[in-house]
Amino acid sequence: MKALLYREFVWFKRYFPDYLGMWAIQLGFSIGVVFMPAYISGGQAYVLSRLKTLYGVEFTAGGLIAFTLTLSSLIGVVALIVGDVFSTLYYEFRIAETNLTVMEASSLADFLFYNALGRSSLLCFFATLYLLALLPLMKGLEGLFLYLAVLALLLPASIALGLLSSILALATITLTPVRRPWAIANLIPPILLASVGLYIPVELVPFLLRLVAYITPLPFVVEALQALLLFVGQPIILGYLTTLLVVYTLYLTVPIVLLRRAERWVRG
Repeated sequence: MKALLYREFVWFKRYFPDYLGMWAIQLGFSIGVVFMPAYISGGQAYVLSRLKTLYGVEFTAGGLIAFTLTLSSLIGVVALIVGDVFSTLYYEFRIAETNLTVMEASSLADFLFYNALGRSSLLCFFATLYLLALLPLMKGLEGLFLYLAVLALLLPASIALGLLSSILALATITLTPVRRPWAIANLIPPILLASVGLYIPVELVPFLLRLVAYITPLPFVVEALQALLLFVGQPIILGYLTTLLVVYTLYLTVPIVLLRRAERWVRG
C-alpha cells in the first residue's frame, strides 16, 4: 500500500500540468453550464427560474456557479479512475505480466481491492483538489467545510468505481484479444456521466440510461451531492446520507465477492 501511494504522488508531480488542464476543463464546463443557456435564452434570470422549477430552491448566480463547479468535479473523478484502472491492469497483465507474481505472493482479489482503496482514493483527491482553492475563495470557511463534505461523499464512491472498473478491465483483458483497452475506457465515462443526472434531477434521465448508471453508485452520489449543496444544514440531508450508507455497503461488498470468484476462475 505504501508503495502504491508513493508511486501515485510521484506521478502526480510528474503529470501536474495534465491535472492543471483537467481542472481547467472542469472549471470551464461548470461555468459553461451556467452561461451558455443564459446566452442562448437571453439572460441569467431565465436560467435561475428554470432551475428553481427543477429543484424547488432559489438560486443566486454565485450559488449556481458553486453548485455546478462542485458537481463538475465528478467528471474528473470518473475519467481518472476508469482510465487508470484499465491502463494499469493492461500493463501489469499483458505487458509486465506481474499478475503471476501477485498471485504467487498474495490474493488477486486483495491486490485489486488495495489498488482501488489506495489509487482510486488518491485520484479522487487529485481530481477534486481545485475545489480546495475555489470553494473557500467563494464561500469562505463554509466553502472549506463544503469541500471536506464533498470529498467524504466521493471517496467511497471512488473505491467502488475502482472495484467495478477492475472487474470490467479484468474481463476485457483476460477474455478478449483487445490491445487498446483505453479505447473502451474512454467510452465509459461519457456514458456514465450522461446517465447519472449530473446537472438535472436523475428522474429526468431516460430510463435505459438510468439502468446503465445504476450499475454504479454514481446516481445516488449525485443526488446526495445535490442535496448537500441545496439544503445545507437541513435535516433532509440525513435521509440522503442514510441511503448512501446502505448503497456504499452494497456496492463495496458485491464487487469484492465477484473479484474473489473471478480469482478462482483465473487460477483454475
